[in-house]
Amino acid sequence: MQEQAAAGWHVSNWGFWGWLETAIKLVGIGAGYIAFFNSSGVTDLTIGGSPRLAAVILVAVFTLAMIGVVFMRIMQKELISIGYSILNALGHIALLFALLRVPTQTTLPIIFAVAFILGELAKQRFLTISGYVEGGANTASMLMFSRVVAVTYLVLAIFLII
Repeated sequence: MQEQAAAGWHVSNWGFWGWLETAIKLVGIGAGYIAFFNSSGVTDLTIGGSPRLAAVILVAVFTLAMIGVVFMRIMQKELISIGYSILNALGHIALLFALLRVPTQTTLPIIFAVAFILGELAKQRFLTISGYVEGGANTASMLMFSRVVAVTYLVLAIFLII
């Protein structure tokens, strides 16, 4: 599946592996939302002295990237990707606030990170078998980028564990 040249709004065929990636990452996004709501009783945000400061910084960087992805998906005019990217950005924002409110929590943030690692593995399979490319990238560069993302979420999981 090559990048669609359609200039109008559309829905792409994502196939099994594309939907599996989405489903797995939605589990992580759900964990981010739950962590946020579980921490809603805490009003103070902890940055300095946070035992998970490295994780908070990494989630903040991911959050900024995911907000940017929303605008990229809007420009591509693919409806499923737009909806997912909004949920994804909000899930990252939710996890960021949860970690700032209760920096000692680890279970839900680890579920978040692991789901994104597994989702990236599903994405790599999707990219391999579908031939999907976007933004002028080729499959090899998209696979390499996905591997970097997966490793970065692995680093997040490690920061949350130690």
